[in-house]
Formats: sequence, structure tokens, C-alpha cells
Amino acid sequence: DIQDAYGKLKAATLIQPGEIYDVYCNKYGKATKIYGSKNAWSRTSVTDIELDESSKSVVIGQTTLNYRDYTVVTSGGNLISIAQIVKEDELTLRGIDDKLYSISVDNGHGYLELTGIDAFVGGYVTLGSSLLYGVTQDMMLTVGVGTYDVELQSADMTATKKVTIKKDATSTLDFSEYKQLSAKKGAINFSVTPENAIMAIDGSEVDYSKPVSLTYGSHTLTLQANHYETYTETFTVNSDYKTKVIDMTSTSSSTTAKTTSASLTNGYSVNITAPSGAALYVDSVYIGVVPCSFSKSSGNKTITLSQSGYNTVSYTISIPNTAGDMTYAFPDMTKTSETATVQTPTVTTPTATSSN
Repeated sequence: DIQDAYGKLKAATLIQPGEIYDVYCNKYGKATKIYGSKNAWSRTSVTDIELDESSKSVVIGQTTLNYRDYTVVTSGGNLISIAQIVKEDELTLRGIDDKLYSISVDNGHGYLELTGIDAFVGGYVTLGSSLLYGVTQDMMLTVGVGTYDVELQSADMTATKKVTIKKDATSTLDFSEYKQLSAKKGAINFSVTPENAIMAIDGSEVDYSKPVSLTYGSHTLTLQANHYETYTETFTVNSDYKTKVIDMTSTSSSTTAKTTSASLTNGYSVNITAPSGAALYVDSVYIGVVPCSFSKSSGNKTITLSQSGYNTVSYTISIPNTAGDMTYAFPDMTKTSETATVQTPTVTTPTATSSN
């Protein structure tokens, strides 16, 4: 006797992985009734979830759900670990109250490798209407399954191509036909009050006692001085010479200083020790060949591992705002001819003795 949650008869072949049922058994352990749970809920088309490994929780917007070892996670009919879910995946979640019983990956992710992009490094790439990334050398993007218009843009050049992303597969787009133009420059004569203000342009400190040479395009300027409010402006260089006058705003010495929660991760690293020989990408940015490390910062990170002859794979890790280095060892990668299995990374928690 199989029924859905509304009391309607249901064929066994229509039961989907991840659905929640109340099962009644006789004294011999044989199921006599299988009823869809009336207390169960489901959410479909869920994306951009945040995982917290330390508390075993999933955050969706303002909602926090708890997962445990019994939580079933499937993709394409196969069991996977929850760490193999990335924010680009489209999911169906099922549970009771705040307990998460199952996660089904309805639309997974693949990978986009961009080559021949020297002319666009420092610019940005967009996929469709919502995905925006800064362009770096040797980047590999983790992208949800689908077809996208890929646009690369630098200060003086734009290129667009179309790509179809398939589940767990790597697609490559080459832009080597676009050559970097020699950068045109203009000189900016800055007149700043107070004269002792410290100036940074695009994150680098500059001496503005004489005209500053900058490439055509947009630049971000920051000024800092004691007893003055920090000044920030994005401006455009589009002429050979220009004078720019800036008067900073003074602040009262009695102004109450605002305090913010300090980052405890500064100066620490996340070390990746396995699988050896794989190329490591963090949030689509190439880091190096494992074993290697990257600077520690708190939050969810998408870890992508790629190696010739093996299936490219991604994991989501959550890094706490704590002092100390962390070490992750990810499972061996599967060869392209093998069937993927449940893959769970191991992590060494941070210790305060690891320092910068």
C-alpha cells in the first residue's frame, strides 16, 4: 500500500530519490504501508546555498537548515557528498521542520576554460545577464549547466562568444585572435587639500607631487589624511593632460570612531595537500599545482581540481573567521573512464600556533 502525502495511491515506480515517506512494517520487518510524510516539505529551484561545515548547516537567504549524516545527497541518480555541491547547482531540498533529509541536484555544473585572454586580463567576463568575474590568467569558471553568451571586456576591447556548458564537462573558449593594443596614456595633475594626504590609485600608492601618467579608461582613487574623511572616487582618463582639484572634508576630533569586527584570518594560509599534481582553482582563479596554498579569508569558497586524464571536480568549503592555518586533503580524482563515487574531503582545523 503506497500513497502520497494526500492519501492518493502511488505506483512504486513513481517514487523519486530524496522523497520522504513514513514506512510501517510488520513484526517480520516487511513494509506493509508506505505513506508520503504529511510533515515533510520540499523546495525546488534552489541555488546559491551556503554551507557551514562546523555546524552542519545550510543557509538559504534568511533560512537555516541542519543536515546530518543521514541526509541523502544525489546527483543524476548517484550518491555524492554534500561538499560536492557548489552555489551554481540548482537543487531540490526536502526535510521536516528545520532538518534537511535530502538534497537532489536537478541541474548540475560544468566548467569553462578561457584561453588566449592576455588582452583582457584585468578586465571582466560576463556569462549571460548575471554572472560577472574578473579576468585572470589561466582561469577556469565553475558554471551551471546551460548555454551562455560569454563577453570579455577590457578598457579598449570587447569580445563575445557563445558556449554550452554540460554537466561535469569542461568547455574551452579561445580568444587568442584578440591582440592587446598598446595602451594610450594621459597625464593627470592633482591639486589636493591637504597637501600631505596619501593617494592610492587602483590600490597602489602614488607620488602626485608631479603629474601622474595613467592609461586611458577608468581608475579608482583613494585619499587618506589625519583629521579628514577618506575620499574615494572613480574617474576616467580620456585626454592627454588634465588638472584635477580635490578638497577633502575635515572631521571633528570628537567624532566617535566606529569599530568593526576584525578579520582573524589575516596572515594565515589554507594548504591543499591532495590530490597531488592537480591544478587548483579557488573561486575560478588559478592558484597552482597541488600541493599548494592560498591566503586564508573567511566564507564559502569553491574549490575546483583539474588534471589531464581525470574528471574535473568541485567542492564547497566553508572557512571560519579564526586564526591559524588550515589544511585540506581532497579525495583522489577519478579517471575519465571510471564511475565517480562519493567524495568527501578531509580538513585539519586551524591552530593558533600556525602564524604569519
